Amino acid sequence: SDVYKRQVYGANYGIDFDTIGFSAQELVNSYRDAHPMIAGADTGREWQGHKIREGGMWKLGHAALKKVVTGESNEEYAARCEFRRDGDDVLNFLPSGRFIRYRQIYMEDQVPSWGGDPRPTITYRHPRGYRTSLFPSKITQNICQAVARDLLYNALANCERLGLQTIAHVHDEVLVEGYVGDQLSEAMTDLPEWAAGIPVEAEADEFAFYRK
Repeated sequence: SDVYKRQVYGANYGIDFDTIGFSAQELVNSYRDAHPMIAGADTGREWQGHKIREGGMWKLGHAALKKVVTGESNEEYAARCEFRRDGDDVLNFLPSGRFIRYRQIYMEDQVPSWGGDPRPTITYRHPRGYRTSLFPSKITQNICQAVARDLLYNALANCERLGLQTIAHVHDEVLVEGYVGDQLSEAMTDLPEWAAGIPVEAEADEFAFYRK
């Protein structure tokens, strides 16, 4: 929602939480409570002041990937995604059939960003050459962004099929030239079979020049 969006931006840009009357942890909890299918459901228990949660895509994806990385399994599913070992790499197959490749992925002991003792952590070689960690929310973020890309690609293909003159796309927006009526929103929401059930909505508007 817009409320959570403002809170997240506020956290990123150093908002004074004492001034607005709630803490950073309360912000985190409110966001996670609102999205149990992602962050997991609150069990009512705590550990070191943090809520213990069960289920959710964060844990599901991380558990599946960890089994493949450690060699417990060569293939594991997390919802509609499949993690599969490929030599030193692991492939994350998306619902569309496309995959994300995590190169030279293995477990190594790392100190968490919040401090404490080193703990077993999934790490891989980033496309820019350095090693970095893969934690539960990052795995889910990678999947969400990749699926969003595939949905946008589908929308662009639909635009071409309908004869719309696409001139650009910005994040989740498609820009076409000329009056198109309802065709653009129809192109955005006409989903392929692999995307069945994904809640996608779109609205179109007409301007003399580009604006957000």
